[in-house]
Amino acid sequence: MPGKNEYSERIRMAMKTTSNPTGHPIAITQLAEAIGFSYENVRKVYKGEHDGSREFNEAVCAFLGLHEGVMWDLAQQSKAQRRLGLSVLTRLPKDVRLVEIWPRLTDADREKVIKIAEGFALVEEAVQHLGRVPRRELQRHHRAA
Repeated sequence: MPGKNEYSERIRMAMKTTSNPTGHPIAITQLAEAIGFSYENVRKVYKGEHDGSREFNEAVCAFLGLHEGVMWDLAQQSKAQRRLGLSVLTRLPKDVRLVEIWPRLTDADREKVIKIAEGFALVEEAVQHLGRVPRRELQRHHRAA
């Protein structure tokens, strides 16, 4: 499928499953009619050829019960990939809790969260490299930092 991306993939999955608000799989024509966009516009998004406007994103997310902010971020990533030829972009985590609260944090709090995450990553790397690290070694290292 040309232009395959996570944005269109999530829309396709929501349309194909019975977990969408209609309770049954829906066709492109049904989605187009329900959200007020042309069949061709919806088809291009479905196929991954286009990501749609912010208005399209709002409508499709409201109808299919998708998280609007996460989906818009995915659409922006897809657009950047297509326009700039980027093949590797930072991926959003599947767990959207951090994505949802990030805009509500101050710059100082964001820096704290990053430092906490870096600390966890360093501990995990040490455990993988050295095997099990005794807790008192971690505590001694933490106090020294």
